[in-house]
Amino acid sequence: MKRFILNNTIINSILNNDQNTNENYFQTYLDKEIELDEVTIVDAEIILDKIFKDFYYYQSFFNSEKRASIINFLLKNKDLFEKAINYDTFLIMIFIHLVTIKQYDHVVIEIDKYLDDLYKIDYQVYEPDLKTLSYIQYRAAFYHFNHQNELAKKQLEYIIQGYPERNIHFLATTYFLLSLVYIANGQLDQAIISCKETEKLSLETSNYKRYFYSQMNLARTMSALGGFDEAIKLYRECLDGADNLHLDMKTVLLEYIATVMMYNQDYQKAIDTLNKINREDISNNSAYIYAFCFLQLNNKAKCFQWIEIGKTASNTQPSADRYLILIEKIARQDEQMIHYLKDFREYESTTENYGSYQFLNKLLIHYLIESEQYKEACFYAGLLD
Repeated sequence: MKRFILNNTIINSILNNDQNTNENYFQTYLDKEIELDEVTIVDAEIILDKIFKDFYYYQSFFNSEKRASIINFLLKNKDLFEKAINYDTFLIMIFIHLVTIKQYDHVVIEIDKYLDDLYKIDYQVYEPDLKTLSYIQYRAAFYHFNHQNELAKKQLEYIIQGYPERNIHFLATTYFLLSLVYIANGQLDQAIISCKETEKLSLETSNYKRYFYSQMNLARTMSALGGFDEAIKLYRECLDGADNLHLDMKTVLLEYIATVMMYNQDYQKAIDTLNKINREDISNNSAYIYAFCFLQLNNKAKCFQWIEIGKTASNTQPSADRYLILIEKIARQDEQMIHYLKDFREYESTTENYGSYQFLNKLLIHYLIESEQYKEACFYAGLLD
């Protein structure tokens, strides 16, 4: 029995009222001039099947404007589409959109419960069509975004191992998501394989945005493996790619490059790289890298200056806030520093920041040795069980 999850209050909050929805999808997909009150339930079912293919195509090419336009159209005509036999197709598109924008998790969970009960997917038996697989794919993405990577991996590997058709966009997106999961799990060899497969399939379909983002994932993986020179080379290639694709990614990529330089103890190079960022774009992420590098260069005054800048930065990331606290504790030789470092290390182990986790582990070992806690240092170095 159908469960109508989206009430008017939820719809009004999700609708992008600034989104221009001039396209008449009724006329586009029915190939005829038609008024809303003339659209039948059968027409609605035809539209849902046709529009899903375009929606997934736009999603594959990171065309958020087109995707949002379709979502607006669906939500504004919800009462009609809820009556369709293929109502699940309507819900899958809403589900994918909300997972992608990482908002309205309570709605995502409700749709997930409904679709899971509807499909009753048996992960030992392989039968789903592309529509159902798309739901599984973005269900895995939702799990990944919420740090449930083992569940995400199970579903993505299920798709890879048994997908009976050769929809290249679909497979490339699956490999892309799988690379994120592998990175988060520290399965870096598998991450590299997934990145390479994503890149190959993306080039086959001229999906240069997906190729670009996969290159960034590969750079992160190489950095986590200690391949700092290769990671920097990839990130610099991404800088050129961002310009060619008209992506506003310069600040982020310069921060990534500076981070790798910091991992490699090239502190002055990291500072020089951050100096290329517009001052108004400085985030707490840039600030903690500045602070740590100046601390390592024995310039505590600059270190504390950047800690304060980071505390008031408008563009913030949770891990960067934790780094600022850690660096201040190190600089002040706070007796709670090692305890805080242990907690921070555990926190990063739950995120996809595997390179950061390894960096913190090395810091922890360093300060344990410095404080003559040799047994614990050996434990964190993996020398003791």
